[in-house]
Amino acid sequence: NEHWSQTSKFPLKNEDGQVLGTFGITVDMTDLKKTQMDLQNSHYKFRQLIENSTLGIYRIDENGELIMANPAMVKMLGYNSEADLISQNEEKIYSSVNSRKRFLQILQREESVTGYEDILIKLDKSRIDVRESGWSIKDRENNILYYEIIVEDITEQNQVLNILHESEFKYRMLIDKLSEAVFLKIEDKFE
Repeated sequence: NEHWSQTSKFPLKNEDGQVLGTFGITVDMTDLKKTQMDLQNSHYKFRQLIENSTLGIYRIDENGELIMANPAMVKMLGYNSEADLISQNEEKIYSSVNSRKRFLQILQREESVTGYEDILIKLDKSRIDVRESGWSIKDRENNILYYEIIVEDITEQNQVLNILHESEFKYRMLIDKLSEAVFLKIEDKFE
């Protein structure tokens, strides 16, 4: 078992100022040291989770200014570093400032947003469809410190849905133009 303690020692002097010995106080710091180590370990694990996430994660202040972005977010938008991304103003990242303001207003009013869809602009000026979920992070006095947002790139998913809708539209147009009767039978049921 390890024990941590803090010791303070002072010389014990007589009336003539001669040192007769030492006087000391020792305080057991084991619980405090363990708590500090647990907190450091927890912070390390949380940081690893943020750094290694495949989803984009970023933080904004109450004004919507970007204050942190994880590597996945930096990569998603095509920047070289977190500092490069943070240095950009919102017109360079968000395709619609009004949509961004609406997102921030919902976040401020309700303190959380789930499934907000928007379009972000990458460094190379291409656009990506994203789904964002965010929430407020508060201090013990219930004051908002910042907002944390998780971003999922849904560009490919939306492209597939558009192709599917287009295909369905073409199929329905074809069926509507036929002069013959058309039916679909699945498992002995007419659709």
